[in-house]
Amino acid sequence: MIRGEKAYLEKLCKWNLCAEHKRPLSVVWVEAEKCYAIACADEHLAESLVRDLDLAEKYRRGELTPEKPEEPQPDGAPGQAITPRCLPSPEFAALLPRTDLATGQPLAENQTTLICAYARSYGLDPYRGHIALMYGKPYITIDGYYYHAKRTGETFWLDSRPLTDEERKSHMIPDGAHAWKCELTFHANETRVTGLGVVTAEEMTERSEKHPERLRAPVVSKYPWLMAQKRAEWQALRRAFPLEAAE
Repeated sequence: MIRGEKAYLEKLCKWNLCAEHKRPLSVVWVEAEKCYAIACADEHLAESLVRDLDLAEKYRRGELTPEKPEEPQPDGAPGQAITPRCLPSPEFAALLPRTDLATGQPLAENQTTLICAYARSYGLDPYRGHIALMYGKPYITIDGYYYHAKRTGETFWLDSRPLTDEERKSHMIPDGAHAWKCELTFHANETRVTGLGVVTAEEMTERSEKHPERLRAPVVSKYPWLMAQKRAEWQALRRAFPLEAAE
């Protein structure tokens, strides 16, 4: 059971689904425990969550209902490689990364070309946000790993949840930090791969070097729990589906 303050749980419900039933979530009062908890449409107290923005958005728009859930179809045939454009063209250039994720520095034209070529070598698409630049080096995003994982044809589950108090102690998570655990389970043999995501208190308060009046990472500061969950899922996907460059 995932419990906590009502406002905090409501924010988790907005972007997540029940990992077991793939249904939208809501906050309920559990009288026996005298606390608020997260439950899905079946009044099942969720033990873990799965982040699926596309599916969650379909529920919010009314395209899907809890009575008629539907999994989104994989993007293309399993194992089918894509051939994205290697060089940016004017009509698609706006979809490519424009700054370094870590430093915020604008990317030069040769760096943008590098991103396109690097993505192509791994069967990824730079125009879909599959790759970025971090400290001047190519960085495969969680969208890239999701895409790669789906195209392998492997069936798997991603279950994520905040660490328990006991787990926080065993992992030596500092006070004030947000920490999530993600378990990726393969359907074929029930093999599990684990990922851990942490957002420290320092990350939430760190100021920009160029603009000290601003936060360095305002999104991380505003949604630290989502970033911790995302990092845990990224690590699990990276471990479960390592990428190998095409010949």
